[in-house]
Amino acid sequence: MLGEYAVLDGGPCLVAALEHGVECVYTDSSLPRTIHVPNDDRFVRASLDSLAISTGKWSFSDWNPLILDGKPGFGGSASATVAALLAGTTLLGHQLSKSELYRRAHTVHQEVQGSGSGVDIAAAVFGGVLEFVDGKVSPKTSLPLVAVWSGESAQTGPRVEAYLRWRDRKVFVNEMTLLVRDFYEDPVAAMTEGGRILHHMAVQANIPYTTETLSEIQVLAQAHQGAAKPSGAGGGDCAVAVFATHEQLREFQTTCTRRGLIVIPVNIAAGATEVT
Repeated sequence: MLGEYAVLDGGPCLVAALEHGVECVYTDSSLPRTIHVPNDDRFVRASLDSLAISTGKWSFSDWNPLILDGKPGFGGSASATVAALLAGTTLLGHQLSKSELYRRAHTVHQEVQGSGSGVDIAAAVFGGVLEFVDGKVSPKTSLPLVAVWSGESAQTGPRVEAYLRWRDRKVFVNEMTLLVRDFYEDPVAAMTEGGRILHHMAVQANIPYTTETLSEIQVLAQAHQGAAKPSGAGGGDCAVAVFATHEQLREFQTTCTRRGLIVIPVNIAAGATEVT
């Protein structure tokens, strides 16, 4: 929701876990391990390798999937990593605390991806709305939130690399830290200012942050007394919008739908769960 990029430098970040994730189904077998995934298997393979699991059929699929022409940017690789480790440790008879599951999943995810703050891992493990700082989480209350699909996917890695090359990050991190800390005093104002600061940072760091559609979503949110900004690294994926009332949110959703924009209701999810 807020605190993206600055979280890479130890700043706080607000994140919401959504009811769109990854499901892992294990089928007992003495045959050599097989992994079935819709696309990239690097994260689940590394997760099972870290547990030295070499047998069984492991099938991964989207849980409560969205029908979009691209990825929405909801942390799919983090969800897959957490699902694989939870399933694997359960199979081995290990009962991990949420904190231990987070630690292991963050280690694997970072080794495969090469970078990352761990905030997506925290959302997948703990669920709810969280304030995240250096691997520690504090639960927060939910707000009238909605996500809107930009119509195109974006790559996070190159944007993170560009941010980390930018040397003048200290002031940006301090500004974003204050906004996250004060977010619940006036969420709409904080989201508006956060979007402005992120846009300025992106210009300075030469990060392609916004698109024509993302800008349109921001304007529509303002017209309904709310605020919107690109979610995550920007450049596509989704925008997240916040409102003071549910009535304002519903009116915004109606306007977006009339404009042909795909609205994704924000239903807050619990953390990773074992189902036997």
